[in-house]
Amino acid sequence: KRNVAAVGGLKEWVMTTQRRPHTNDVNSLAIVYMTDANGAAGFCADNQKVTELLCSGGVDTRVFSYAADNMAKGSPKPVYKYPQVPPLRLARQSRILTVMRCDKVDFFQLGKKIDVKNGHRPIVPLDESQAYLGSLTIAGIHNLVSMDLTDDGKFLAVSDASSLYMFSLNFVDGKANNGTDRKLIVPTKVNLPLSASAPSSSLKFVPDGSRRLICASTTGIVTVLKIEEEEQNANHKVTVEHIFNELVSDPKMSTYNFPITEIVFSPDSSFVALGRNTMSTGSINVLSIMLAYKHWYTLPCIEAPYSCLTFLGGGSIKPSLVVGCSNSSFYVFDVKEKCLSDWSNDLGCPANLQLPKELNMQPDGPARLAFNPSSPNKFLMGGQNSFFSVDLDSPLPTRSRYFPDDHISARKSRFLSTPSNKRKKPMKDDPECLNLTICLRYSGIIYMDFLSEDELVVVEQPWLGILSSLPDGLERKRFGA
Repeated sequence: KRNVAAVGGLKEWVMTTQRRPHTNDVNSLAIVYMTDANGAAGFCADNQKVTELLCSGGVDTRVFSYAADNMAKGSPKPVYKYPQVPPLRLARQSRILTVMRCDKVDFFQLGKKIDVKNGHRPIVPLDESQAYLGSLTIAGIHNLVSMDLTDDGKFLAVSDASSLYMFSLNFVDGKANNGTDRKLIVPTKVNLPLSASAPSSSLKFVPDGSRRLICASTTGIVTVLKIEEEEQNANHKVTVEHIFNELVSDPKMSTYNFPITEIVFSPDSSFVALGRNTMSTGSINVLSIMLAYKHWYTLPCIEAPYSCLTFLGGGSIKPSLVVGCSNSSFYVFDVKEKCLSDWSNDLGCPANLQLPKELNMQPDGPARLAFNPSSPNKFLMGGQNSFFSVDLDSPLPTRSRYFPDDHISARKSRFLSTPSNKRKKPMKDDPECLNLTICLRYSGIIYMDFLSEDELVVVEQPWLGILSSLPDGLERKRFGA
């Protein structure tokens, strides 16, 4: 900051704050301009309140972001190298996990559900070599960008930057290389009409058994495909059932220049929510796909960019859409009434001021939401190294608990969240309130979702494993050189 009242009339620079999140030299800085929740950058920019976000990149291959107007109090946010949209999908009925690579899709068979009743619920690691079923390689000049699998595991949809592909999958009994019995994948390519072969930025099969596929393109066109089986030759025919043009790019709104990257369904499959990686109006839209195909609701702006979506409900409880924000706050919307739910209205806006500050102190923002079918009003929300549980029927605590309680990140967070005049006697957690408990057991989380009731699948990718697969650097300067 420039000091205009320096001695002798000279204008000197005075340091106001410093941050040192990098372990090595910083060799790149950039300013990113963000607008407030009233609109998008580039549209009526004169009337928008623009804030600055400082980004730094170092020799340690890490990127951090800082709020330029609050660097003294705000903590740096690391930009993790893991994909925001996980390249994994679950087929819940057939218990198959698929992993999308740049040119192929790997299949893994998950084990049977353990019946624990009211006893201890164990953590069961998966041996990849034993669970591996096979791979489906798709040769082409473009990398794969999106894919999805039906819950029964019979159909796979994959898209690259040039075209959409669909396969019917048949699992037959066979032998592994070591002589053990295992299932083998026999894929058959399904021919698509020209009107249904456009590339898609996101794909999702409707989980109601209707064999409908939601295809979201980069331009905003959303196509609903229907898979039908011909009775004569048992071949599969794909037809275009409906096309949504309500989300097509609007030159007046920069929001609609972003591709759709997330698709989630309500528990009764009557609504589908689509999200774009932007902040202003139009980033999240809800479509009706059950009784009639129509655009249902455009969610209003919220205090921070959204980072994840999921639906709650089921049974007699009407569907609600949970929107997670990059600052670890979240909102619950009543989809049928097209408004904020009573829970969010009672909490107040902005929501981050009403939630425990331990949530916003996590080094990484939330990237995923997981809904347990057995608990209609509970969900998990987490990022790369932690997640926390939310119970909408329980009171909110003033401070969040940690599990494990003695984790080094838990001790550090308690120290930073305690006022300086009380750090000799740190504040204790409320043992009676388990809501918003932060779990620190896992690290490098790239996927988290429920396979069935009370059965959670977590996929980790430790960063050291990624570094070990990278080639050696040509030159690495020592720190301070």
